[in-house]
Formats: sequence, structure tokens, C-alpha cells
Amino acid sequence: MIIIPDGVLGFLPFEILKDENGKYLIEKYNIKYTQSMGVLDIIEKRKYPGSRKPMLAFGGAVYDEVRYSVDMADTEIKVAALEKNIFTSFENQRSVRNAYASLDMAKWTNLPGTLSEVSDIASIIPEAEVIKGNSVTENRIKELSARGDLSKYKVIHFATHGLVVQEVPELSAIVLSQFKKEKEGEDGYLRMNEISELNIKADFVNLSACETGLGKIYGGEGVVGLTQSFLIAGANGLSVSLWQVADDSTSNFMVAMYKAVNEQGLGYSEAINKVKRRFIKGDFGKTYQAPYYWAPFVYYGK
Repeated sequence: MIIIPDGVLGFLPFEILKDENGKYLIEKYNIKYTQSMGVLDIIEKRKYPGSRKPMLAFGGAVYDEVRYSVDMADTEIKVAALEKNIFTSFENQRSVRNAYASLDMAKWTNLPGTLSEVSDIASIIPEAEVIKGNSVTENRIKELSARGDLSKYKVIHFATHGLVVQEVPELSAIVLSQFKKEKEGEDGYLRMNEISELNIKADFVNLSACETGLGKIYGGEGVVGLTQSFLIAGANGLSVSLWQVADDSTSNFMVAMYKAVNEQGLGYSEAINKVKRRFIKGDFGKTYQAPYYWAPFVYYGK
């Protein structure tokens, strides 16, 4: 079942809908999403060489709290003023970390589960390359892209924080290592426009982060967010999340998904569906049977 959600339906995982017998939709159908048939047609025509490396994974990023003595932008007037300032910063290639602070979105906690997540994934896929800790930087990713190295991987996995700013979608970003003093001229936020400029030739990009599938609704275009940016950059498929997810259950989900791909030869979309059914069945414990733990991860693309 291919779903093209419109408007606010882009925030809904259709997998959790139930039939008259109380069965989830995901128990009867394999489900994936796309923004439009036009987008699906474009990525279906993309052909990448099979000689690429299996995976590049990022995890265990370092998040130091960054504090600014700025009031939260809690009114429309402040948000409007913020938009004006950040676009000036974009044009002049300046850091916009201050903008995140003013929205009270500059305080990030370490995610210890992401370190074990990428280590467990690497044990499943021995040839996977892992970048960890304070090496998970915005500059590192841009350098890999500029050299053409980022395009040499079939899968790119981000086990990091994700940020969606619905009022100013251009600020939506993958949050990488944060330092009290900015390093290498980057603010640690890999934003939508920067993502779309990356050189990627990946079959699958996995955003194992919070709320990466959300965005702002534009008339006729559905939800605009990080998903589109990665597809523009060259990803043929990606997994994103629709709400804040629990660290442990996310790690269980991702490890099980890669095992299904590597050991059973499943495609990523099919593997994601299979793991959801395992969660419902109780393979990961009774607590994790609740949709909160397995439903946020949705697949867009081939």
C-alpha cells in the first residue's frame, strides 16, 4: 500500500489504524509513503552502482548545552523578526545558533543509546563504517560530500537529535555535535537547504532521530521537511520519525531492521514493516507493543 498523505495527514502513521476486527493496518499490508507520484517516478528512475560501500553510520554525537540570554520567541511578532534575521544569516553564511536559542531549541542532551545503536549495527554489518562522538560534526559531513566520499555508500544512518521548526521550516535540521565554542565555522545544525546540497547516492538514509518526518504544511505540497531535502540530495528511500521516540526502543527497532535486511535479504521498506509486526506481536516485550514505540518510523521512497 503506497500512501500519499495530504495536509495534516502527513503527521499520521496510517499503520496504527484498525479494522473492524481490531487488527492494525500494518498487520494486513506492507505500507510505504511518498510525497507524490511525480517524486516516486523520479527516484524509481535513479540507478546507482552496486559497487558502493555498505554503510556509513553516525552516532554518539556530543551535545554540550549552549545557553544564550535571549528571550524565547513566543509571539508571532518575534517569530517574524527572527525569520528576517536568519535569512540574512543564511545569505551571509553566518551561524544561526542564536536563532535556535531564542526558540528554546538549543539545549540538547547526550544520547548514550545512539552509541550502542551504531555499534550494534556495525556488528551486524561488519563492513559498515562508523563515525562517533565529537567527530560527528557538520563540517565532517560537508567535507565527505565535497570530496565525493558521501556518495560512495548504499546506506547512511544518522543516530542523532533531529529538529523540526514548523514556524520557520528552513531551520529544520539534523543536530550534530555541539560545542560551547563553534568549531570549523559551523554551528552544528545541518539544515534543510544544506542537506539538499549534499552529494548522496544512497539507496537508504535512516534518520534515527526525533520528529524528523515532520515539517510545515504548504498548500498543494503537503508536508515540507527533511524528507524532501534528502530525496533532492540523492536518497532513493529514507526512514523518518513522526514524534519523539524512546532511546532503547529505537535502538531495538533499528538493529532488528538491519538484521532483517542483512540476514533475510529484505528491502528496507519491507524490513521496517516486518519489525513493526514483531513489536505488535510482543517480541521485544509487552511494554513495546504500544504504537508509541513502533509507529513513528515511516518509510518514504522506493
